[in-house]
This record gives sequence, structure tokens and C-alpha cells, in this order.
Amino acid sequence: MATTKTLTYSVFEVAEMLGMERNTAMTMIKKNKFPFPVIQVGDKCWVVPRKAVDKRLKEGKDGEDLTEYRSHRGKKKKWNKGEYIHWNFPIPNDLAEAFRYIVDKMNEKLAAPLSYTDARLLAVQEFIERRPVEDRR
Repeated sequence: MATTKTLTYSVFEVAEMLGMERNTAMTMIKKNKFPFPVIQVGDKCWVVPRKAVDKRLKEGKDGEDLTEYRSHRGKKKKWNKGEYIHWNFPIPNDLAEAFRYIVDKMNEKLAAPLSYTDARLLAVQEFIERRPVEDRR
């Protein structure tokens, strides 16, 4: 007979492990502040992947900083505040279509294709390099 391994904890089991009240856990879930990913199964059943909880408890972090876990997820920021300026301006359709066509054709030959944003930055950089100004600040 095969044995099955449970891959999730209930939210209330996790709350108990962290020394947290059930009401507090449910409030954190509703505010999207629970330190682990939560999956809702049915109307009144929420589960948490066992791997994420076990990893956090293995690191020795109980409930001291419940927001820290969520803040380290995802991709690193490409743009940091203060290091860029946002230009928002209209571009004629024919010019935008030609630009997209050129980038798409160029990306067919590249191993690591450029995004349209990176291609725009490259176009601005080339524009500046082709028009040297002696008194540039």
C-alpha cells in the first residue's frame, strides 16, 4: 500500500507554529500580509506550502519578523528610484510600427533578445553618441 505525503499545512497549523492567534492569521491573509503564500481550497479552507514554512523554521525564524519573508520574493528591481527619469510622450503609429519591426527582425538573430524598452534606451544612446557636444554637463 502506498503512503502519501502531505505537502501543505493548514493556515491554523502555521499560525500555531509561529505562536500567532487564529484571528491575527486570518486578518493578515485578508490584508495580503501573511508571511507565506496561501492557497484557498473551498470556502473556508486555506493551506500553506509545507516547503516554505519548513525552510523558514529551519533558518530559526519564528514569528519575529513576519513581513521580512514576503519582501524578498520576486525579481530584483531593474530601476532604482532616483537613478532614472520617466519620459512619457506620444509616438506616431508609423514610427512605432517601424521601430517594432526593426527590433523584432534584430531579435530573430540574437541569442538574448532585447526588450522594446532596452531597444529604446539603445536608440537614445546611439543618438547621443552620433551627435557629440563639447559643452555637455
